[in-house]
Amino acid sequence: MMNKISSVTIGPLLFVFFFILFQSNLKAQSLDKDEFEKPEWANIIESNEINYYTVITAFEKFWTGKVKPVEEEDIFENAPSENDTIDTRKLNMAGVLPESPLTDKMKKELQYKAFLAFEYKRFKDWQQEVLPYVQPDGRILSEKDKELIWLKQKGN
Repeated sequence: MMNKISSVTIGPLLFVFFFILFQSNLKAQSLDKDEFEKPEWANIIESNEINYYTVITAFEKFWTGKVKPVEEEDIFENAPSENDTIDTRKLNMAGVLPESPLTDKMKKELQYKAFLAFEYKRFKDWQQEVLPYVQPDGRILSEKDKELIWLKQKGN
């Protein structure tokens, strides 16, 4: 009888254990996305009615006094040959982990750098994409305006 009772109570206990484990794993994964607040310029580029020069000003103001992330081109162009010394500053900025054990604070800083590097790259991609459509007053042509221009060019 004792074995039967323990097997009956173990089933629900195992279920609860795995449920809690699963929930904590989901929470840990969701923290990565929403853990850091986006800079103002990263939020602005997601809206439709924006002024290009306002976004550029906000972007430059944010990065004043900060080291901008290293872009992929810089990493590959400056990759050391076998005889060169390694620029540890660039490797650190690229998110390469140091050889010493990481503290929680160091991990958080690396995560924040990676977050900013992603937003920086997203901004640079956005800037390159909209630059041909920036009007003298800073307004960016809407999709409808772009389509009208295309239709006019197609018609001629």
